[in-house]
Amino acid sequence: MISVIMPVYNAEKFLRKAIDSILYQSFGNFEFIIVNDGSTDGSESIVKAYDDPRIRYVSQQNTGIGGALRRGCELALGVYIARMDADDICFPGRLAIQKKYLDCHPSVVLVSSAVEYINDKGDKIGRSFPYTSDFAIRNKLKRINPVCHPGVMMRTANYRRSIGYRDIQPFEDHLLWLSMAKQGRMHNFSFPLLCYRILNRSASRTITADQSKVLFEFLARRLVKGCLDDDAIKSYNELYMEEKKIALTMPANSGNALDSKDIKSITSQNQLTTYNTMKTMKLPEPLVEWLICNFKNTCLSLI
Repeated sequence: MISVIMPVYNAEKFLRKAIDSILYQSFGNFEFIIVNDGSTDGSESIVKAYDDPRIRYVSQQNTGIGGALRRGCELALGVYIARMDADDICFPGRLAIQKKYLDCHPSVVLVSSAVEYINDKGDKIGRSFPYTSDFAIRNKLKRINPVCHPGVMMRTANYRRSIGYRDIQPFEDHLLWLSMAKQGRMHNFSFPLLCYRILNRSASRTITADQSKVLFEFLARRLVKGCLDDDAIKSYNELYMEEKKIALTMPANSGNALDSKDIKSITSQNQLTTYNTMKTMKLPEPLVEWLICNFKNTCLSLI
């Protein structure tokens, strides 16, 4: 029923916990496609130590996350594709909950959720309150990515009718959601189904927020016009490398955009304060999550 796709690149430190969190899911009818994207550490030996028929291991030369995900999705046999990253941890009921929702809502093409943020030691350091309605998600997709990538489950048929994963770092997921949005609705659960690990990757934070906006608009315009072809992607990658070179000459405190595995839409202090205040009132946590997320949706719809 489900193909779980997990790219791996030098992830030995957290890989076992990520794999275990998938293998011990309450829903067990899945294949687990692990794509080793040219790791040079002990990642391969860790994967090969598992004796579980659901694991399909693929090893390839390094292509980057876009190429690794594209390879995994090409191999997928499931009705649904679930994403996973090699340094995150799934809640035990994640696959069952997302599958049930997609089964019951045929017009929804993808679903994700809130996340709990953890650090490299596994300590909880925060959580997200995502936009949950299709309207709010679509509205935000024009500017930011409101969908947690490693927490996504999507319909395989809709994925294959989209642009798929392309080599357009760091927007390979954002452009995919825009493409899939043409086919149906999207949804985020207000409650977390994933521990999303935040690491200190300052070396990879190499483009500023303004640069990120320019780069995204370059891609989005071509996607809307239906001309996001190989030539456009080549031009984008050249532009991206030029912007990275410019960013490296800027002061360290110039406001870098957060690349790849990092908080893309940090939870505001107001949301955390509201959350903690409601919890002291002993309100049920699902109600608190629902109230905060739906307040965000409502405020956006009134703009």
